[in-house]
Amino acid sequence: MSNSIQIANNALDLLETDNLTSFDAPSDTGDVVRRHYPQALKAALEHFPYHFAERRVALSKLAGGSDDPFFAYAYAKPADSVAIRRLMPAEFLNDTTSLPFREANEVIYTDLDGAVAHYTTSEPVPGRFTQTFVDYLSAELAVRLWSPLRTASVALRDLSQMRDARLMYAKAHSFNQSTFSPLRDVSDFERSRDDVSADPRRWRYW
Repeated sequence: MSNSIQIANNALDLLETDNLTSFDAPSDTGDVVRRHYPQALKAALEHFPYHFAERRVALSKLAGGSDDPFFAYAYAKPADSVAIRRLMPAEFLNDTTSLPFREANEVIYTDLDGAVAHYTTSEPVPGRFTQTFVDYLSAELAVRLWSPLRTASVALRDLSQMRDARLMYAKAHSFNQSTFSPLRDVSDFERSRDDVSADPRRWRYW
């Protein structure tokens, strides 16, 4: 189990820089870490539907209805969502497919009435992070800290390659732990604006 300060210090270790005792400790390094840690975490969570950050919720339909000519319903996007992974009807929660939808201005548009969203939360509990994700997030943060901390002892290219390798392992590990297969998740697809057919072969990657 890891907490945020441990992850930050892992990143500082990669940069061969002194550790922090807490996020609140007054120091130039602490100021930089406090600014970049939330950005690194958000970017890391957006990459993949990690099982420890999964949430499901019945969406709240907007009173004004949909203003999208291609979708019948409009829902409020969950406030803690980093990424909507898929939409499903309540009676098919264990299905691994998704109905098409579009996101715009914190609104989710879809043709599904009574939609349930499977999404990645922006507020996962650090104690639930897998070790492979901790390793990846530490490297992601280190890459972001490299320039503001003016670290010359470690090459940015080496850090970036380490981050990419750790991301691959984190994804593979979480895939094995997940309750659904991201390889079959089509919620990242959107129907083209010039094509309103339901033929999934005509959807484009978004």
